[in-house]
Amino acid sequence: MRPRKRSGAIPGYGLPGGSRRGMRDERSWNRRNLQVGSRPLISIVDDDDGVRLALRDMLASNGWSVADFASPEAFLADPASGTSACVISDLQMPGMDGLALHRALLARGEAPPLLLISAFASRVVHVQAARQGVQAVLEKPFEAEALLAAVARATGRA
Repeated sequence: MRPRKRSGAIPGYGLPGGSRRGMRDERSWNRRNLQVGSRPLISIVDDDDGVRLALRDMLASNGWSVADFASPEAFLADPASGTSACVISDLQMPGMDGLALHRALLARGEAPPLLLISAFASRVVHVQAARQGVQAVLEKPFEAEALLAAVARATGRA
């Protein structure tokens, strides 16, 4: 029996709500091209399961290879941290926040474009993010089209 797809959006996020969960692309990582197969790898780091899975479904349904992580620490421990063409991270998470994640990637010599998403993106956050070289800060709620456009710009596919 096929799982029933849910339609609609996650309240406040403008993102499609799907039912696919944890279906990782098992093809080998291609570090040189930052791709899985022929599609660039986008990594999502968010402690909110609903947001993370909705972003994953939305990006996958638009042709991106996607890996998702519940924490910055889990992302940094995974090979995807060195192979991502773009990272989408929540700003506020328990432990390490999105800006600290970006600093950790820079310290490791890995600097994929980072997109921050947050309901708490103050002017100070925007300034700090710009100083660190964060590609974009998207404020929740945001439209799916805005995120897709930001990912396309960050990966050079705009």
